[in-house]
Amino acid sequence: MIGIGSIRAEVSDELLRELKDESERYLGIDPHRSLRISEVLIDLAEVAGQPNHQAFGCLAKADALRSLARYDESRALFIRAGDSFLALNNPVGWARTRTGLLLVSQFLGRSAEVLADVGKAQAILIGHGEWLRAAGLSQNAGLAESDLGRYDEALARFDDALAMYERATSAGQLLPAAAEI
Repeated sequence: MIGIGSIRAEVSDELLRELKDESERYLGIDPHRSLRISEVLIDLAEVAGQPNHQAFGCLAKADALRSLARYDESRALFIRAGDSFLALNNPVGWARTRTGLLLVSQFLGRSAEVLADVGKAQAILIGHGEWLRAAGLSQNAGLAESDLGRYDEALARFDDALAMYERATSAGQLLPAAAEI
């Protein structure tokens, strides 16, 4: 029988990263598989004592649930992942959760609650050179502002997103993202 200690030793940081990447890759191909992979990631990260990867697993699972239109469950997991990242002193992880949280909150009529975090999340992402993620957050914020009837704010968010996408292109971030598709 295999003990927890031997499993812990076999679960590498690289394996956990690969599971996160696979979960993300399957998001647009087969969200059910993405969900299963994210659940394995969460379980293995827990056994391995890797709370940062557990938080990324929650983020991956929230994304998969969003793709499956399970918005309430997805929202709860985005919040849980964000709280975990904050507890781990990982502000970039927290900021990444705001993009998905904003999107699912729109479907639930709760986007106004999340819009307050957008500026802080964008500043964190930009400060860490995550232009592509910051652009996606701004784009989602534009959609939320439009849904709320705030058209001038929506246009400003879309303009910001466009500028950030251009910056991501010049930083070489769009080419690796396109290669993953």
